[in-house]
Amino acid sequence: MSRSSIFFLSLLFSLNTLAQGVSSPEPPESNYNRELNAANDSKARGMALTRYVDAIMEMSYSDEDKKQLIEKKVKAMIELDFMGFHEIFMKIKGTHVSFMIKQILPILTTEQRAAFNAANRYITDDFISRQNNTTRPAWPANVPQPGYGWGKTVSSNKSVSTPTVSSGPDPVKTVPQITESNAKKLLGTYWTYIDHGVDRLFKVMAFNNATLNYTVKQTKLDRDTKAYSYICYTEKQEIPAEDLLYVRPSSSYNLFKAQNTSTSCSSCGGSGTKTQNFSHTNDYQYTLGTKTTYTSTSKVKCPSCGGSGGYVNLDPVLQCLESNK
Repeated sequence: MSRSSIFFLSLLFSLNTLAQGVSSPEPPESNYNRELNAANDSKARGMALTRYVDAIMEMSYSDEDKKQLIEKKVKAMIELDFMGFHEIFMKIKGTHVSFMIKQILPILTTEQRAAFNAANRYITDDFISRQNNTTRPAWPANVPQPGYGWGKTVSSNKSVSTPTVSSGPDPVKTVPQITESNAKKLLGTYWTYIDHGVDRLFKVMAFNNATLNYTVKQTKLDRDTKAYSYICYTEKQEIPAEDLLYVRPSSSYNLFKAQNTSTSCSSCGGSGTKTQNFSHTNDYQYTLGTKTTYTSTSKVKCPSCGGSGGYVNLDPVLQCLESNK
């Protein structure tokens, strides 16, 4: 075979590879397909796509390859569940938002971009109405309902049949009843979620038995450094207790386990107690015979640590929530 023939075949192979595009890598591809098949609502589909996007963004692909891989999944998601696509902008890592806005949003048609913006306005207006206890806004006419793909008239959500009985007690509810006793079990716990690409951390402060909501105190959290933003900013809001009590795999809330550390008390060596010696010598003036010294030893609570044996160093990410701000 001549050199020119070899060159021609090599060129042909390269062009064919470019035409096919970069292949979706493993394990992100398999993980995405598994999660997508199990999903049955926009939030779950959005979370599956979010994990795929975050995984691709952290691989050593060129920006063009990343765009190609993500664009393919995004187009398919828009056809399957438009609000599932919208969800990823509220959940992806903050460092990936800029890429998605610059590289992925432009692939939307004019009508889809208008619907995307309308969905943003609806979510903002709906949040404000719930905070102010005012009438909630109507769903935008140009935005597909959650579960519906672009231009589709049938939901992608699988119908779930409810078991019925001809007589006897009512069917068992899939979600247990929320009571004050079981709701209070989560008081003082910490949770994280992603809001428009920003990580947030909150503490469950109180339970409202009238609205079945938790009052939470929240702040911004930096995912990479596990430290707070430059300003210790906190705010209070309410979230449905059901979202935390009966958290589902597709839930956007994740229980946060603090990494507190402890330091032993240098005064007592971590034992929490100190040895106290006492001695008393009889006074010759009032005591006959030989001078006698009485000694005794006792264990007392360490005054430095109060008997705890050390100090708990609060996880830095919790210091803001535990402050009086």
